[in-house]
Amino acid sequence: MEANSERVELRWLRPDGTECPTEERSLERALFRGETTRAEEMVIKLADGRRVPVLTSALPLYSPTGEITGAIGVAQDMTTLE
Repeated sequence: MEANSERVELRWLRPDGTECPTEERSLERALFRGETTRAEEMVIKLADGRRVPVLTSALPLYSPTGEITGAIGVAQDMTTLE
């Protein structure tokens, strides 16, 4: 099976429609600051202009010595729940 190399442009927005800077997104905060976030409201704006409301959650992963070695992030589509 061949991987799809097509790039999809997404914009992350706050619920009020303003752009969310990369460093303020839950996954980046987990990876670079060690923050855990749960159910933060965001909106993903797709290249075709559609907006998808999501809840984002993320948590850092630590080595045995306490260093952040990665992060896990989830974006739950809330379209059907609105």
